[in-house]
Amino acid sequence: MADKEEWRWVCVEAGSRLDGDSDEEEEEDEEYDPTRLDEDGLLRPLTRWGQTLACLPSSSTALSFFLYGGRDGRFADGYIYPREVWTCSLKSVGEQSLEWRCGPLVGDDDTATPKGRFLHSTCVVGRDLLVWGGHDDEDVFDDLHLLDTDTMQWRLVECEGEGPGPRYAAESVTLADDLVLVYGGKDDSKAFNDLHLLRFTSADKQRAQWTKLAPMGQAPTPRDCGTATLLNKKLYVIGGADEEREVFVYDVETNAWSTVTPPDESSDEAAWPTLRSGHACAPVAGRYIVMFGGCTPEALHGDTHVFDTEQGTWKQLSLPEEGQPARRAGHSLVALADARTVALFGGETVRPDKLVDMATLNDLHLLQLTS
Repeated sequence: MADKEEWRWVCVEAGSRLDGDSDEEEEEDEEYDPTRLDEDGLLRPLTRWGQTLACLPSSSTALSFFLYGGRDGRFADGYIYPREVWTCSLKSVGEQSLEWRCGPLVGDDDTATPKGRFLHSTCVVGRDLLVWGGHDDEDVFDDLHLLDTDTMQWRLVECEGEGPGPRYAAESVTLADDLVLVYGGKDDSKAFNDLHLLRFTSADKQRAQWTKLAPMGQAPTPRDCGTATLLNKKLYVIGGADEEREVFVYDVETNAWSTVTPPDESSDEAAWPTLRSGHACAPVAGRYIVMFGGCTPEALHGDTHVFDTEQGTWKQLSLPEEGQPARRAGHSLVALADARTVALFGGETVRPDKLVDMATLNDLHLLQLTS
């Protein structure tokens, strides 16, 4: 990895106070209202984890993205699974000024809008936002929905073929305006390592066809809560609840798996991230994959690593503490349209007053490649 590359974290919005830190806790009879201002008098998304972020590649606003789903548990009714879509727009990294906009609200009987869920899969298809799978602690979903980002209207897609079935913690990436690749995930009983193609078969994207792939090479072992990041027609599978530290690479053009293995030398080995799940990754500058956070049974991480896809090497970034996110898992990263900035939102962290309790977050940070 080139030594001249410089990175920096910027805290754009610190978010709501951690659960239990506020004297204004939710009343027992209070219902969730996404349009209500928070304790700081601001309109912004509820704290949550397991949500997804997505960015239109041709966005006229280089620093903007969509937020959907996730789970929060601060209300009397138990967990909240928000159904509304949020749009975040920033003027620039330096100005740190942003605007959150809450999309149209929906009723419980609206079948075109996805049910509330977390650990679902999201990607952008043309100017549509695709949402597939996920669960709500009762049901695991396999329904497929598209949001028209111009009209902010949802539609339910009819699917045929050999699909993955109900899953959560899977990854979806866009190969073309009518083609999506889905990797892995988990159902009620086991994790998966398979690949499926989803091809839209009508111009209005109302219908689609699933196809299960049979790739060559050694696939990753089944896992959940890892990441699969598409860069230059290759899918990079990193981490997950497993014992493999290799980076697994699926070549879309050859339909084959390969691996990037940690070197034997102890000095280089130290540069490879520790095993983890619940982390998040995003591509940067057509070459790098940024990874932040995640957890193991023993620890919650707050480190930032960069994988150089050209060199096949990892580097842990040593950055100023100011602006860095707190350690967490279940957060989301998305590459913004400028291709040099990554947005991080939400997740779960350890409460400062109770080390055994977790707190959900709604803070927003940007990681920028500055040179």
